[in-house]
Amino acid sequence: MRPLEIILIILIILFLGAMIAWQIVKRVRKKQGKTTKSFSGSCGCCDGCAAKGGCPAAKKAETSTDLPKLEIKSEVSCDFSDLTQTDKK
Repeated sequence: MRPLEIILIILIILFLGAMIAWQIVKRVRKKQGKTTKSFSGSCGCCDGCAAKGGCPAAKKAETSTDLPKLEIKSEVSCDFSDLTQTDKK
């Protein structure tokens, strides 16, 4: 084997090992309730957080998708009786 092939094999093994290690770290941190996002320290969940106003998680929590419930009264009715009648001629 040439030295270039050996170096490439070593780099591939190191890359795969790093990816596996990253996935393990990510799952362990998720089980502990931590996040791997860059804004994890300012998530907006704490009342005394200094970055609460500029935090993406806080902005997402502020925009609520709850719409008021409206009672819809419709006088429209569908009459399909003419479709069920068959004319025999």
